[in-house]
Amino acid sequence: MRHIAQFFALAGALIMMAFGTQANAASPGFAEPDMDYIRVAPSEQMDLREALASDRWQSLEGESPNFGYIRDTVWLRVPVSAIPSDRKLLEIRYPQLDDITFYLIENGVVRQRISTGDHLPFAQRQIQHRNFLFSFETDPLSDYQVFLRVRTQGAMQIPIRLWDPRTYFEATSIEDQMHAIYYGILIMVIFFNLFIFLALRERMYLLYVLSTLSYLMFIGSLNGSTYQLLWPQSPWLHNQTMVLTVPVALIFTLLFSRAFLNLRVTSPRMDKLVWYMVLVNFVVAVATFVTDYSVASRLTVALAIPSCLLLTVMGPIQWIRGNPQAGYYTIAWGLLTLGSAITAAISTASCPTAS
Repeated sequence: MRHIAQFFALAGALIMMAFGTQANAASPGFAEPDMDYIRVAPSEQMDLREALASDRWQSLEGESPNFGYIRDTVWLRVPVSAIPSDRKLLEIRYPQLDDITFYLIENGVVRQRISTGDHLPFAQRQIQHRNFLFSFETDPLSDYQVFLRVRTQGAMQIPIRLWDPRTYFEATSIEDQMHAIYYGILIMVIFFNLFIFLALRERMYLLYVLSTLSYLMFIGSLNGSTYQLLWPQSPWLHNQTMVLTVPVALIFTLLFSRAFLNLRVTSPRMDKLVWYMVLVNFVVAVATFVTDYSVASRLTVALAIPSCLLLTVMGPIQWIRGNPQAGYYTIAWGLLTLGSAITAAISTASCPTAS
């Protein structure tokens, strides 16, 4: 059983590696511009003309637009002079936004308008990429501004970078290679343990396969890879996968942990608690099909917390009680939890930075 614990530790390290690469893909060819914003309540309406004339603009200097879970529409005003080249690329590095409208204003006139978001088929994007990319050209003799209107039912996080196009694709080439290594190793781990299950018929290996596969789908959904590669014509399936993989991953992880630690024998009381959390996550998984995305995403995050706490504490408790497998489990789960926490902090915008 030790090699399963080692794979758990490997998964945590790989999660940190893959998303650390994305967070640190720094290059001299990009700028994070100082922006202004307006929040528009759901009961209000504001079009571009009204946004241009509004005196409600507030500065976001030095901050990445991160408003948490809100129903408001957000307008952003983005200066484009930070990149000196005539050809520019605006990147929104959060692929879970539902509805984005991009406006390029030249000397007060709309020169370009693009609508996108993960509620539209992937093929409708101007550039076929898992992040939202907007390409445009400028003339040094004219004055330009970019306006963005953003609506979403999930976390309102809008991290923006302005790039020189050539530098962007050179930087993301390295990032994509790291992601490919990450996915490839996890897929190899899945098939390796699947073959062991088929040979030994030991249920624990199947539970580990299903747990790892669920985490793989969750991470792929977070960074937009599954939408781009698996179901680009189905926005509904993309959003449903995003909220469904959380409780499903927790169900299989709880069952695997129960089997790995042999809780039915070593701790019957904790074994019952694990089954209770499995039931809770099963109910959450069913609820994602009957509630809207906003409610489902908040519900999955809120009810994932007690499951993760249980998974975190059961290892040390069993280790103290002398369970021989608990030491491997505790170290492996600690690394996986750390990697997942870093991933969630980067990808889900749990801490708002603007009000």
